[in-house]
Amino acid sequence: MEELFKRTEKEEGYSLTVNLPNQTIADKHGLMFKSEIAPSRKEVLLKGLDDVGTSMQHASDIDTYEKAQAASATMYESVDVKYYSNDR
Repeated sequence: MEELFKRTEKEEGYSLTVNLPNQTIADKHGLMFKSEIAPSRKEVLLKGLDDVGTSMQHASDIDTYEKAQAASATMYESVDVKYYSNDR
């Protein structure tokens, strides 16, 4: 990081190129870093997914689970309920 700050101070408009598939960070002056990233995080970034998008990749599994958890309670006949008001 210190080297990046030095290069930024030396050159106005300094820029880096991040190659996520190859996990490298480079500049036009020959600087090259190899970066480490978790495979799952890399996939999310490459696909441009947020938390909802990540969840939606499992939509069919979610649907299957929800159908298996469907309510199975028996409905009973309604019970008469007396409603009271402040107007007595």
